[in-house]
Amino acid sequence: MTPKQQNHHPHPHNDTAPLEGAGEVRHWNVVEVPEAEMRETSLTRAVAAIRRRFWGSVLLLIVFALVGLSGAGAADRQLSTLAPTRAPNEALGEVTDAQTSAKSSADGDAALLARFIDVYGANESYRAKVAIGAVVLNRVADASFPGTIAGAIYQPNAFSRASELDPAGVVDDTTLCAARDAMNGWDPSGSALFFFDPAKRQEDALFRRTESVQIGNLLFCR
Repeated sequence: MTPKQQNHHPHPHNDTAPLEGAGEVRHWNVVEVPEAEMRETSLTRAVAAIRRRFWGSVLLLIVFALVGLSGAGAADRQLSTLAPTRAPNEALGEVTDAQTSAKSSADGDAALLARFIDVYGANESYRAKVAIGAVVLNRVADASFPGTIAGAIYQPNAFSRASELDPAGVVDDTTLCAARDAMNGWDPSGSALFFFDPAKRQEDALFRRTESVQIGNLLFCR
């Protein structure tokens, strides 16, 4: 081997020798992470992400609830300004009092009408009793007579036996039912304004009236 050839290959057997001008050679150590540890890390991250999403949803629900309550409170305040100043229980009390008063008045009228029926029709049939009560109610509805049951019964010179009524008298249930049937609109008298017993008043101007209906011993006419 010539000297020239020896200079061309200064290190014929050293393949790992550093190259001229390459600088410092660094060696990187690669650490291998176990597969189980990698899985555990991924699971931890997934759980953390789920927790963040869950608490984010809870926070949104709380915000929406607070906004809804705020809106409802504003609506209630607006309605309260439009509500009447009268308390609801007071208004309810007035309605109850009015209903009670009306019922008491109706019961009183029915009792008075039943006493009137008992005076004139104690021995008459149930249909005749209802017809007697209907005559009083027909007078109440007619502008020519007083507009109340008491006024029609006690009208001067209207019924000769009206003075026989006992305000504290007790009538039987049948007569009271007949009075209520008449007050509820049953009128067997044919819209009569008068009634009398023909056997007791044979010479009477009522005989000359038309549209008469006889029920039992009584004659009903307009």
